[in-house]
Amino acid sequence: ATMDGAPLLQRVSYCYSAPLLNPRTGLSIPVVDSDDETELLRRVLCHGTAARIAFKAVTGSVNNFCDLLHQGCNILHYTGHGLPDGNLALENEIGELHSFHKDKLSALMRCVKFMPKLVVVAACHSQVMGETFCAAGVRHVIAVRLDSQVLDKHAISFTKFLYEALLDGSTVREAFDVANTTMA
Repeated sequence: ATMDGAPLLQRVSYCYSAPLLNPRTGLSIPVVDSDDETELLRRVLCHGTAARIAFKAVTGSVNNFCDLLHQGCNILHYTGHGLPDGNLALENEIGELHSFHKDKLSALMRCVKFMPKLVVVAACHSQVMGETFCAAGVRHVIAVRLDSQVLDKHAISFTKFLYEALLDGSTVREAFDVANTTMA
């Protein structure tokens, strides 16, 4: 897939967050199946394609999330929990939930030198973060409505079809439409 004459799938950064505990409540947090999605992305993006794709996967600590944006990528894909207030559930240095607010994201995006062309926020209630990425200048953003949740199996299926369609030359909109049919 191309956008504005430049290949879209050159550098794909994948950030997966699975905090184990909410320090405010002391309750454990349901596990997100990021291992299967990470392996799926590696297979789809890096095996059997003629395109040269640099794929980087990191755990969703606050530092790693910020580093990915500062290093620059064509596509940023976040998988993890989204909180009902619209924040992302990143991890602190010991694996506890760190609620990452849209204001922090806005400030971070003002410092980004190389804006991603596509951001995928595969998290429940991620509309607020999606809108924040749009306001920062990201041309294409895929997120989940604020009042909606998404199951791991649906997110993994969506991811597979989205990236396969992009690799086959579909536009972002066409790839989204193809992948969205898998959510029904």
